[in-house]
Amino acid sequence: MTEPRSTTDPAAGVGRRRFLGAAAGAAAVGWAAPTILSATPAAAGIVSPGGTLFAVGGGAGAGSLHTVNRATGTSTLIGPTGTTLPIALAYDSTTDTLYATDTGSDGLYTVNRATGTYTFIGSTGTTAPYGLAYDTSTDTLFATDAATGSLYTVNRATGTYTLVGPTGIPTVRGLAYDSTNDILYATGSGTESLYTVNRATGTSTLVGPTGIVGSFGLGYDSTTDTLYATGNFAGSLYTV
Repeated sequence: MTEPRSTTDPAAGVGRRRFLGAAAGAAAVGWAAPTILSATPAAAGIVSPGGTLFAVGGGAGAGSLHTVNRATGTSTLIGPTGTTLPIALAYDSTTDTLYATDTGSDGLYTVNRATGTYTFIGSTGTTAPYGLAYDTSTDTLFATDAATGSLYTVNRATGTYTLVGPTGIPTVRGLAYDSTNDILYATGSGTESLYTVNRATGTSTLVGPTGIVGSFGLGYDSTTDTLYATGNFAGSLYTV
């Protein structure tokens, strides 16, 4: 199999690693296996506002916000969210607001980055709001729902989701916007794969398998052009 190398193919994203050859019977093109950094208890949504990598997780009934060391993957507790199943994060750089969803209430929240506390905005109107990402190019908050497998836009004042369209991704979960390359990414734990998503229609295009069991959260760090992912079952942080 050909060794992974840097590519500027826009389908993959500038500078991201992908295999340019494959063994017999394997997909012709796929992403290189993500690099695991370290075990961390914060294994759901991740986001990187202002150069700080935040994550949420901690299990049912004990939701908490953490910062994560990008070099080691080690997480540091900030505080409890006050919700039961915090699952996604997105940073709105226009208003300097950190948003979150919780599948216990199916609601949208703002997040206090100093204490971890969530403040309820409103119900999303969906039943499994797993992914959340802020598109800086259009000032749009996008979301995915694992139950419907669809992409939505989010009303930040009310929390209400508006359908864009089905992604076609089984159990779609993580969502992240790559502002450097203008790409919306998503993961599906049903396929353990990474996808790009059309923001106008919701349609997804397969990039390749993540190599992560329980692909969950996605987060993009624009300061280093790095896409991060979490594996829910392993409780770990990865670069992709």
